[in-house]
Amino acid sequence: MKNLNKFCVGLSLLAAMTACKENTTEPKISSDTYVSAELLPESVDSNNIYVITEEAVNNEDSVFSTFMWTPSDYSGVNLQRNYVLELSNTEDFAVTQALGATAADETPVNYATMNNAVLALGLSAGNAHKVYSRVVTTVTPNVDTLYSSNLAFTVNPVFIAINYPKVYMPGDFSGWNNNAPNYTLASLNFDGNYEGYMPLTVKEDGTPANGEFKFVTIGGDWESQYGLTSAGLPADNPVDLISKSANGGSDPGNCNIPTGISTTAQQYRVEATIFDGADEGSYTLTPVAWGVIGDATGSWDADQDMTYVRASNTWTIDIDLVVGEMKFRANDDWAINFGQGDSGDNSLKFNAGNIKITEAGNYTVTMDLSTAPNWSYTLQKN
Repeated sequence: MKNLNKFCVGLSLLAAMTACKENTTEPKISSDTYVSAELLPESVDSNNIYVITEEAVNNEDSVFSTFMWTPSDYSGVNLQRNYVLELSNTEDFAVTQALGATAADETPVNYATMNNAVLALGLSAGNAHKVYSRVVTTVTPNVDTLYSSNLAFTVNPVFIAINYPKVYMPGDFSGWNNNAPNYTLASLNFDGNYEGYMPLTVKEDGTPANGEFKFVTIGGDWESQYGLTSAGLPADNPVDLISKSANGGSDPGNCNIPTGISTTAQQYRVEATIFDGADEGSYTLTPVAWGVIGDATGSWDADQDMTYVRASNTWTIDIDLVVGEMKFRANDDWAINFGQGDSGDNSLKFNAGNIKITEAGNYTVTMDLSTAPNWSYTLQKN
């Protein structure tokens, strides 16, 4: 009877997963028989203070630790599990940084990744901080996400500019250059989720591009490419990706703008999910047209449209500003907006606070999203 119950739970789970592919509004499937992954205590020494040096950070082969865990269990059903190793400065994991994403039961974390994550949590360099790690398991959106218990340890980070993971995005718009630093996506949370803003339909010389592109995880290396499993325009958004290695060693098909998405936009927000070493991934495209808005621009109720400059992959506007505040937003909507960043006076950050205008006058306002994630703006008084 015990085996029969286990079999029935498995069938229910698989049926629910199949249904969710057709209807993403299905309620979450949960079960008290699921068992989360658990970090093995030998992953780190909880009694040690890990002092990170600049030399260790600059050595890509220098491993901070290999984090290991027991596999999660979904009622005995053999499912493809996606694990994300998270770091937080609080036990409730209110704010997290990802240290790695994998389908395996362990992942090595080098010193650069650990140092970047600790600093990105807002913890100061040169001081010891207690941090907490955990493993998050996902299968599909309709099946419960599982969270492990936390494993605490102490880290003393070193100050160094954060080197975010990047994915290169060669395409017809860039002359298929697979090592161009200004055509990359960045993972701000080190979690396999990447973002950038690309001019998919216009080449650098201003002539039309055909919208085709690929993703390359190692700059200059076509062996690390991801593309489509078949030729033609994708029908869905997000779009499924496959690696060259998982495609039998053959180049996968070129990516393109999905049907139903505008092919005349000058710039697109590109979001890609590509886990380290994974055979598959996905991407989502959103056409964007930018404007400025705020009491400094005249009103919080109406955008002032900016003009796209393809040569620099920037947006600009000449505008009279008054003392007040403003922000940048896309498509006359707050879903995609940028405000004052925290990495410099002219830095931009997604969904951040307002930009202050302290002196009235006519300005040339420029928004630069060309190099992820170092987004910025300039205010040039005319």
